[in-house]
Amino acid sequence: MTGRVVAWQRHRVDRKTLRRYYQAIVAADPEAEGIDLTQDTWPVHVHADVLAALPAAIHLLPLPTYAPWTNPVEDLWRVLNGEVPHHHVFGDDWAALQEAVTAWLAQWHDGSTALLHLVGLCPE
Repeated sequence: MTGRVVAWQRHRVDRKTLRRYYQAIVAADPEAEGIDLTQDTWPVHVHADVLAALPAAIHLLPLPTYAPWTNPVEDLWRVLNGEVPHHHVFGDDWAALQEAVTAWLAQWHDGSTALLHLVGLCPE
């Protein structure tokens, strides 16, 4: 576990886009022996086209249905919400909000044990 977060700005994700995303994950760390990818139960995640094109290095870890407390990214969103939009006024400035969120996510791009602590994946 590296605690790495890769912000991916995309408004519409379909099967083709998801397949490219998986390829980009592997390309970002080509020497990784295996990449565990936790996903919710969105049907596109388990579509036959997507699974057929899944790179061998990626191991999918499906989360239970309606169990957000098991999804570490939910904790990431909780922390982000407490630090970025919670005490700041972005009501009329969508671009500034996007920039602030992107900048906040960028701090985790190279991995962090601090982030693993924040989301409960590293208890020590």
